Amino acid sequence: MNWTVPTPMKRGQPLGSDVVEIHHPDLEPLMAFPLGITEVLYTLTDKRIGRYAGVKPPPVCQFFVTVDDLEKPKYVGFSEVETCEDEDIGVALHETCGGFHITPTKDPNNFRVNVATQVEPVLNNCCNNRVCKPYKDSLISICQ
Repeated sequence: MNWTVPTPMKRGQPLGSDVVEIHHPDLEPLMAFPLGITEVLYTLTDKRIGRYAGVKPPPVCQFFVTVDDLEKPKYVGFSEVETCEDEDIGVALHETCGGFHITPTKDPNNFRVNVATQVEPVLNNCCNNRVCKPYKDSLISICQ
């Protein structure tokens, strides 16, 4: 999923960090989002004391990323799954070795909705002489 990070503007000009403080989520464009519906929310704080306090709410940029698995599972027989040899330390072919991992917490009343997320960096070595390479159009890398 990709998007342009919002920029606060006034009369066609971007507002600087001396005027507003932007609160970015841990979620970033090009991350591999989990299945379900995940909220992305940007907020800002006006640093000009008393300028808009109580007059109007601060602006927000809110949208939802929805990831559905549209492919129906089908059995094609048993396949060989590559694993690391006993002496190898790392992750196997096609496993994530770099980037970020998003761990969602599901809404107990609607399993499709991710009510909270935790973003953690992934730094794994590849085993079996595989190489960690960036995955196409993404912020993750996989063992190839």
